Amino acid sequence: MNLNNTFDSQDFTVKITDGIPVLKFNMLRATVTEAKDFKHNLIRLISANHRFIIIDFTECAFIDSAIVGVMLTVVKDLRNNKGDLLAVVSPGTVNNVFARTGLDRIFKKFENVSDALASINP
Repeated sequence: MNLNNTFDSQDFTVKITDGIPVLKFNMLRATVTEAKDFKHNLIRLISANHRFIIIDFTECAFIDSAIVGVMLTVVKDLRNNKGDLLAVVSPGTVNNVFARTGLDRIFKKFENVSDALASINP
């Protein structure tokens, strides 16, 4: 599957940087309504043989359990193939959700995309 360098929709932007897809949420609240499209985008990236995927939540102020559930499902598949799902979060609400729920122990968390990209050793 050829994704070229970007895939854009109203809710998500996917940009390939240094061969690594960065899926950015273009919304303030990511809820069950967006979970299906989020999962579809991640499956497309995995089907295109991407082992590492960065999720950029910097524009997002809230994520619900449906988004978290998608992330937990996908990270297992990626790690089974020696890859990973990394999260970029700004200080604030989403970062607090990660801390309160223990997600920061499951996902590698970064303040910006550059730091997330630099941490990947394929």
